[in-house]
Amino acid sequence: MLHLEENLAPPQSFKSIFIWAAERFPAVNIVSSYLLYILIFSFSQLESGAPKSWGRTDIKNIFFGGLGILLQFLVLRILDEHKDFDSDKANHPLRALSRGILQLSQLRVIGVLACLGTLLLSLAQRSEVSIWCWLAMLMWTALMKFEFFCPQWLKRHLFVYSWSHMLVIIFMGIWSWTMTTQVAIQHFNLFNQAQMLELLLVLFCNGMIYEVLRKTKGPEEEKPTEQSFSKLWGPAGAIKLSFVLLVLSLVLFAHLGFEMQKQFRYFYIPGLVVAILSAISFYGYLKLPTLEARKKNEACGALFVLVSYLSLIFLAIH
Repeated sequence: MLHLEENLAPPQSFKSIFIWAAERFPAVNIVSSYLLYILIFSFSQLESGAPKSWGRTDIKNIFFGGLGILLQFLVLRILDEHKDFDSDKANHPLRALSRGILQLSQLRVIGVLACLGTLLLSLAQRSEVSIWCWLAMLMWTALMKFEFFCPQWLKRHLFVYSWSHMLVIIFMGIWSWTMTTQVAIQHFNLFNQAQMLELLLVLFCNGMIYEVLRKTKGPEEEKPTEQSFSKLWGPAGAIKLSFVLLVLSLVLFAHLGFEMQKQFRYFYIPGLVVAILSAISFYGYLKLPTLEARKKNEACGALFVLVSYLSLIFLAIH
């Protein structure tokens, strides 16, 4: 039995948690969680025909919906910390968890509380649809924790590992959709809402772009006991995959935007510009694959995701 008094005793334990969070779950996750929920909320209003003006109730919904996504991301991070604990101690000995600043038992308590928080948010919707979608997300999250019961095989097939784990973003998107408005729940039909399905594909592709770029490293970063796309396929192979995902996401983003709006015909230009900048950064990495070049790739990928989401939100609310 876990003893909360021992595992989360103030003030030292709280300080340890903040040290770990700054390193492994920084504040940018708050921004990305709320941005993602606002995107889903905007599309749910568009699909259900709800008024586009946001009142006090909508702002409250956005606050709790964004919190739900943030808590689920926290659950995923904590599960990863448990799953990778032994390898991280060898490969990343300076991390807070590896140094013993924070204990896994403390993270376990936080993870359980975060998971209960997502359940409470679903129960607050008073909708069976929301509960079933939460259960589906929970089941996929559990499968990820156990690496689909074939961990060794997945370690040898990094691309399958990445997309199978990234599918959780689709479950999160569907669950978040059921938390938007009662009107959205009443109109919820996963296989009869083309824009919703296309949006989920955009979320998946954007997640994969970040995942592949994160695991495409400079030679000085490669570790014998860690897999990466650059190690498996070489820098060229990893960058080709990143570029294909970038183009696919750009096409989906543009198609979705054109389906939504006709008057803002040039909405895709910011996304296209960032995609071109990303391609230039990718080429720079190919010429000289270094840590600095890899960080530029990640920054460009993150900027593309930000611009595409903001553009879609703009279209959805106008």
